[in-house]
Amino acid sequence: MKVLLVSPKAKENEAMKNGGGFRIAQMSLGQVAACLPPDAEIQLADELIAPAPLDTDADLIGITVMTEVVERAYELGDEYRRRGKTVIMGGIHPTLLPLEAKLHCDAVVAGEAEGQIDRLVDDWRRGQLRPIYQNLAPVDLAGLPWPRRDLFDRRHYQTVNCLQLSRGCPNRCSFCVVPVIHGHRYRIRPLDDVLAEIDSLQSKEIFFVDDNFAADKKYAKEFCRRLATRDKLICGQLSAATLNDGEMLGWLRKAGAVGFFVGFESISQATLDAVGKRSKATDYRDGIKRMHDNGMTMIGAFVFGLDTDGPDVFERTIEFVDSSEIDIVQFTLLVPFPGTPIYQQLKDENRLTHPAWWLESAWNLVPYQPLHFTREELRSQWIRALTEVYRLPKAFKRTAWQLPGRPWLTSWITLKLNLAYRAGLSF
Repeated sequence: MKVLLVSPKAKENEAMKNGGGFRIAQMSLGQVAACLPPDAEIQLADELIAPAPLDTDADLIGITVMTEVVERAYELGDEYRRRGKTVIMGGIHPTLLPLEAKLHCDAVVAGEAEGQIDRLVDDWRRGQLRPIYQNLAPVDLAGLPWPRRDLFDRRHYQTVNCLQLSRGCPNRCSFCVVPVIHGHRYRIRPLDDVLAEIDSLQSKEIFFVDDNFAADKKYAKEFCRRLATRDKLICGQLSAATLNDGEMLGWLRKAGAVGFFVGFESISQATLDAVGKRSKATDYRDGIKRMHDNGMTMIGAFVFGLDTDGPDVFERTIEFVDSSEIDIVQFTLLVPFPGTPIYQQLKDENRLTHPAWWLESAWNLVPYQPLHFTREELRSQWIRALTEVYRLPKAFKRTAWQLPGRPWLTSWITLKLNLAYRAGLSF
């Protein structure tokens, strides 16, 4: 059995891009590959590297689909089926909208792949493929197969050492798809399993793909304590609330942490409360200082276009970025993903101008009517804010903040990412 696993590339997408040039392996493909039978001949096609091959002798085509790549994924699915191939789709978007995805493939894997791939392959071999495969309960994370990192060409990625401690998030942010996909249960892998996988890796760096690395602080601290003896360099994603826990940050430093993506989302407490964030905007500056005191850099992420965002939100956020010594900045417009509470709210209020925006090349538009801006004003103000914070003097200044007494590695990462984000701006 020959299998081609494809990660499509998004079409031009201003609302979601930033940081092109820093590439990590799409490990969901590696995880699916690990679930396939041992006799499967597997090829990966990452369209960030090269277009997926259309002329292939693969028996099965698997396509992982995030909402931002839907147009390209459906285009590929239709073309492979036209050529007589059996196409399977999985990932976030087919989980949210399986019936829509089924129009462009032969079967949909909704939710987690583990526990479904064996059944799917057996059904395919018998010629009895079902339209949708979905586990009845969340997967037990004990004993998960390790992703097939050997299938990735390491030359094209900053790292292929992407690893997962947990799935899900206990928070209920109204714009986030994670609770929609996984529910509000936060599941963790046994520490012995995780450490055994880490010990199998070929290099020091590890990128943790968890949506909220330290959601279970007791677990995270014990993990860091045990990792600290292994001489690794780690990064991942933290909630802004975690920055208040000096002990947690100290354990991260001992474990080899060099930096984290932090979802600040907004400097407005009214906005944080409205979307269900548990962080306090007044704690941000102290949290940033704690990160720096522990030798870590950060990407601070902010979202614009929520109903509590007034006309001055861009100027106030730029001022905060300029004065807080934040290292790297990500500004995005609100994206109302299907299935999220905020999508449903906008739909109920008849404010979605493009209800199926993911099918309409509407990434570069604002697919809803903001409360305090016109759609054009919101987008133009966002472009202006991004252009301002990534002016070259400001990008270099954010790196220069780090130089006195900071590890050289974090300063190098900060400079590289500032320049990568700046290079990604093309309006």
